[in-house]
Amino acid sequence: MKNEANNKAKQIEDLKKKRARLFEEILAHEDLMDGTFIERYSTCSRDGCKCHDGDKHGPRYYFAVTRDGRQKQHYVRKGNKDLVLAGIDSYQQVQELLYEITEINRELIDLEDDASNLS
Repeated sequence: MKNEANNKAKQIEDLKKKRARLFEEILAHEDLMDGTFIERYSTCSRDGCKCHDGDKHGPRYYFAVTRDGRQKQHYVRKGNKDLVLAGIDSYQQVQELLYEITEINRELIDLEDDASNLS
């Protein structure tokens, strides 16, 4: 029974170390951006413009953010396209890390309950 308690304590310690590493990984994602990247092509109002024959103007890039049920779009210069895409990717990676941390916390609750029942 003491050996089982030691195993549970070791598992708890290992999970807490893994959780700490995941939090460190999250801190490395300073560029994260929560939103959607939009590439838009458009037609203009000039008669005879090539855009009316299918060769639309663009692309123009936007970063869309939804807050309080309302979407706001921010224009993105072509030179910043990769930065925005990297930020969105970074946000997705952080979401995955948070999911892993949630799973670890759930496991810790179970293990700590089991460990307290062994003592």
